[in-house]
Amino acid sequence: MLTPSRLHLGICAFFLLIMTIRAAKFTPEVLLEAPRRSPGAPNSDASKILYSVSTYSFAQHAKKSEIRIMDAESQETSLITDDKSTSEPTWIDDDTIVYLKSEEDGTTSIVVGDSGNFESRCVIMRLSSLGVARIRVPY
Repeated sequence: MLTPSRLHLGICAFFLLIMTIRAAKFTPEVLLEAPRRSPGAPNSDASKILYSVSTYSFAQHAKKSEIRIMDAESQETSLITDDKSTSEPTWIDDDTIVYLKSEEDGTTSIVVGDSGNFESRCVIMRLSSLGVARIRVPY
């Protein structure tokens, strides 16, 4: 007779079997194509979390990068940029972020904008032939 405990045991064994089969398909390509998220950087009141996500596609031989913000309460995310030449996203204050953008001519731009409406409210400052590697914002 099938009792609830035996049914539960059977379901657990089934899922364990499925997980084992899926684990057998982890190839280096699958692991390398998995999204990699940076550590989240909260703003000063911890209401928003700034982070980046990068992925690589072996099929397309292309890297994809995104800078995103997650609302801590709703856990919804919004895209700031999907330009793969961006790096070092950092909070300036509770609503303003800054990141670096590598230009094709070898220069670096500093992009500053409002986290709520970034595309329409950002300022790009282009630095002539200066190499910038990191942004440090004192709190």
